[in-house]
Amino acid sequence: MPLPSHLFLKRDPQGRIVEHTIRLGDSIEVRRYAYDAAGRLSRVTDGPGALRESYQYDQQGRRLADICPELRRGERRYTYGTGNRLGQTGSVQYGHDKAGFRNLKVVGDAETHYRYEPSGLLMHIDLPDGRHIQYLYDKSGQRTEKRVNGQVVAAYRWLDPLRLSEFHDGREWWRLAYWEGRTPVGLTNGEDSYFLLCDQIGTPLALATVDGNVVQAMQYDSFGNLLSQQGNVVRSRL
Repeated sequence: MPLPSHLFLKRDPQGRIVEHTIRLGDSIEVRRYAYDAAGRLSRVTDGPGALRESYQYDQQGRRLADICPELRRGERRYTYGTGNRLGQTGSVQYGHDKAGFRNLKVVGDAETHYRYEPSGLLMHIDLPDGRHIQYLYDKSGQRTEKRVNGQVVAAYRWLDPLRLSEFHDGREWWRLAYWEGRTPVGLTNGEDSYFLLCDQIGTPLALATVDGNVVQAMQYDSFGNLLSQQGNVVRSRL
């Protein structure tokens, strides 16, 4: 019989998460968190104690350097320009428009350009390989479509300002189910239904069939960057 999936959190007296345990079937993953004197996340280790993430900050609280072996080799350092705008991370350089929005990313000779509408919504991205990404929004400013070279690759329908009702992953529509609050607990494409395990802020961690078999699992770093994914029941990132 399939084992259940659970998320367990342990907090310190200040309410900060110090241990994060995810059980997916017969797999158990542990993350432990340490903080600096200012309360900022400084170190993440796994169950056996191996380093998973490390963060350093300058006197202004800006990130100065980080280490994440699952994403890249070695240490990545940060520099900042006028107005505390991020200028460089590792070998990647950034530019900003007059409003402070990032409008340029440079990796070697490859440039990515970003364009926004006056309220700050991201509208267009021009990629180095020639692809053009366009985002569409409703009157409330909620994203409704993502297009690549004019083709719709993702679409969204909203239940309210915080919760999606349905989304299209480029292949089919998925309807989300809620119990209490803003975090979804399941989804269906009209034929197949799945339970959805999310973390404490609503980030999806796993999909499981109604009998408990995990069919898709996602792992992230502490700031929401995708580290790995197993399974592709839902094509786009949840």
